[in-house]
Amino acid sequence: MRRSVRAALGVTLIASSLVGYLALDVFDQVPGVLTWVPEPTAPVAKPSATPHVSVPIPTPTTGMPLRPAGADAPAPTAAGLSAALNPVLSAGALGPDPAVIVRDAVNGAHLVDLRADSPRAPASTLKLLAAVGVLRGLGPATTLQTRVIAGVTRDRILLVPGGDSLLEPGVGRPDEVAGHAGLTDLASRTATALKAAGVPAVTLAVDRSYAEGPSSAPTWPASFLATGITGPVAMAGLSTQRAIPGRPGPADPVGEVLSAFAARLREQGVAVTLAPQPLPAETGLAPRRHPRAIAVDHDRRTGRGDHSGLGELGASSRPARPRAARERQRSHRNPGPRGGLPGHGRAGFRWRRGIPHLASPSAGTGRHRHDPLRRIGTDPRQSVAGPTAR
Repeated sequence: MRRSVRAALGVTLIASSLVGYLALDVFDQVPGVLTWVPEPTAPVAKPSATPHVSVPIPTPTTGMPLRPAGADAPAPTAAGLSAALNPVLSAGALGPDPAVIVRDAVNGAHLVDLRADSPRAPASTLKLLAAVGVLRGLGPATTLQTRVIAGVTRDRILLVPGGDSLLEPGVGRPDEVAGHAGLTDLASRTATALKAAGVPAVTLAVDRSYAEGPSSAPTWPASFLATGITGPVAMAGLSTQRAIPGRPGPADPVGEVLSAFAARLREQGVAVTLAPQPLPAETGLAPRRHPRAIAVDHDRRTGRGDHSGLGELGASSRPARPRAARERQRSHRNPGPRGGLPGHGRAGFRWRRGIPHLASPSAGTGRHRHDPLRRIGTDPRQSVAGPTAR
């Protein structure tokens, strides 16, 4: 009997203790999972007191960027213009002696002439004059061409830049200005001609004689090239390596093109060894002809303020140098081996007048069609071995 009473008391005590602990847990007095506090909910975002303003996206227009001057507009006065300009001119940001000319757009009257007769450097407006010179010297339809010609032996070829500093390292993009002509396309046509001629390996050099000149202007500070304000003036370059502020371009753009072209040839199965420079008899073999469209290119460069790009176009517009002509004449007196190389129809390696070249199917008219220096280039319009135009 005593044992039963003791057992009942023990069970009662345990149950009471358990109930008490659970009660304390509910009121967060002891550790546990029970609580009477409701579970917190995520805060609801309140609307901002600042209204959201939609900014309209401007739609492009095909009209003139500025309205033409109208005779009914209020005529400006010299006194009014001077009053408006004086705070700007006296601030010092334009230097100690700025020059200003303001004319009436309708009648051409001089309204403000401040040091108008003092000679001034035209600064970036010189790009406009350079563009006019390029268009007049070459014509808007002229294109710049990158070519490949045969060297003095069957296993030598020359890459001949022609002023195109926006070459695409891969496949060309015909609808673009930058990257219009592609090195992959040029390498494919070159490899086709080489394989047809039974030439599995070549030594590749670059002819830098096109529009030779300094790679920078004498008035450019060294910081211009180092910081990417401009790049070197070069007659070939990759569109992916153009200098922009904060990202300088390569020191030798032509060398970069040569290396990229060699890589594209290797991808086509041609073994390539780079030569540091052409042999003396190879210099000046290529005639001075152009093919990338000048009109759209100069528009892009002037719009972006491309210092080196306009320098490249300006150099391309100069006449051919007499030295190159003399070298071509000298190369005529150094004929290659008799018989030449095997060809395939009119698209193989051949020797004419002692000058090796990559002939291509006839395209064009006049002197160009019968030119003994026809070469592989970047113009898909001139069949498998013709030049690539921009």
